[in-house]
Amino acid sequence: VVHTVVTQAAQHTGEYLLETSQQVMGIRDEHPRVPVEFATLHEYLGKIAPQVIVSEMELADIEGLRLCRTIKSLTCAPLIFLSEKSDTFNTVLALEMGADDCITKPFDVRELAARVKVGIRHMRFYMANELKTEEANKPVVLPGLLIDAAKFTVELDGKTVNMPPKELNVLHLLAQQPNTVFTRDQLLERIWGYDFFGNSRTVDVHVKRIREKLNNGNVHPWKIETVWGAGYKFTVSEENRKG
Repeated sequence: VVHTVVTQAAQHTGEYLLETSQQVMGIRDEHPRVPVEFATLHEYLGKIAPQVIVSEMELADIEGLRLCRTIKSLTCAPLIFLSEKSDTFNTVLALEMGADDCITKPFDVRELAARVKVGIRHMRFYMANELKTEEANKPVVLPGLLIDAAKFTVELDGKTVNMPPKELNVLHLLAQQPNTVFTRDQLLERIWGYDFFGNSRTVDVHVKRIREKLNNGNVHPWKIETVWGAGYKFTVSEENRKG
């Protein structure tokens, strides 16, 4: 099910979308029957999570820039503007205002349907990446250890441990996937990036510093182990693996 919001000014286009969504796009759209006025847009977007928004660029009750800013403050859904003007300047203006696409009238409804489908694909890709990012930044909680990558904080037995971003990222990556071996090259690619010109010794130095900072004399059910000839892994005892 896809949620496509069509503003009041684009009602006629919304009817076309409804007619062709099954035939051209192969999707079911629950919302284009209800054209949305700007005055009720905030309330409407609060009720659903649209994947695409279609609107006329030349609106009678509000200028396009204000509409763009309002929509983008309420949702990250792609915004497709429909314009009466065919000049390049108008299209560039729409994109610079924040629109994700701009279609000039008259147009074939199949083209609009195709562009809506692209917008939906981009939205789904964005949402999937957001979930991955959220999962990647999820705090790691173990007995005596808290690693919060989103807040760039590490706590050992309740006390804050000062770690530069790279050290924290190495520790977080290893601890997120306990008992998984990461080669030095994998750590370099994941933390420093493909364009890093250093060597594997960089990883060794960072791991050494992390170990020193996590060694406060107390016994913990986790540690960073060296896997000779391979790399490193963060080991956690079986009973503490889920924190």
